[in-house]
Amino acid sequence: MLQVRTNMHTFVEMEKMGKLSIFLVLLIFLGLFVNGVEIYITLRPNKLKCIKERINKDTLVVSKFRTDNKNSLASIFIYDIDVNERNFTFSQKQPIFETINKHDIKTAFTTFYSSSYSFCAYNKTKKLIDVHFEIKYGTEARDYTKIAKTEHLNEATVFLKKIVDRMNIFHVNLKKIKADEEKEKKSNDKLNDTLMWFSMINILIIIIAAILQDFYFKRFFTSKKII
Repeated sequence: MLQVRTNMHTFVEMEKMGKLSIFLVLLIFLGLFVNGVEIYITLRPNKLKCIKERINKDTLVVSKFRTDNKNSLASIFIYDIDVNERNFTFSQKQPIFETINKHDIKTAFTTFYSSSYSFCAYNKTKKLIDVHFEIKYGTEARDYTKIAKTEHLNEATVFLKKIVDRMNIFHVNLKKIKADEEKEKKSNDKLNDTLMWFSMINILIIIIAAILQDFYFKRFFTSKKII
């Protein structure tokens, strides 16, 4: 009887450990595919500072910016290019979003194409200011609380829905990577064919030039009665 209880206790412990392992794996999985960044940045006077994120096409992006106090104002610019802060001028590129001298800013947009997006803050004042950046995209940008209320979902179902959405995005990204690789392979094959034909033409030109040169020298030496 004691042995049966011991075995049952061991089985229960193993079941708990199994559930805990699954939960840890899910947490690690979610951590690997977090799409977003949250950071504080100190801005010097009259300086531009950017956070850059590589974001795929047709992705929802939600970004929030907040200065350390209401009297500290910052200008926010979002570009669909990789901004070089050192030599960038505002006249070079039209931003997809801009707001001037604000304390608390929030915006959302959907990307038109895959690119490196730059989220920039500019300090026009003559003092140091701290700006809190919160940038979320993909599943991180979706409001699952509202989805849960609309579809009457419990916490476990919402958690699983997040995983499914991230798996779908991961699958789409893999397909895009595969398509890019195939496109690059075709481009490389085309380049290799071009180089091969170019090499063959060069060899043919060299052979023709050698034959003509040999014919010319024979005529020259014959005319001079050297041979």
